[in-house]
Amino acid sequence: MVDGWVAKPGLYSFTPGMTAYGAMSVAGGALYPADLKNAEIVRANRDGTKEVLHVDLAAVGRGEGKDIALREGD
Repeated sequence: MVDGWVAKPGLYSFTPGMTAYGAMSVAGGALYPADLKNAEIVRANRDGTKEVLHVDLAAVGRGEGKDIALREGD
């Protein structure tokens, strides 16, 4: 699920190798008010807890930051 200030928020099929930046791109890219420096990935763990991962998509887009590989269910 891609939510927030993207052109086409919604459910998307998971593709092995997909990253946070790639998911944003699949959803049509960020819209003006998006805070790309503070993007979050909510990941469900096997024990039922949730983990929030932070990624600076602005830095990733400039080639300066580390993208995060997504897992099915993120």
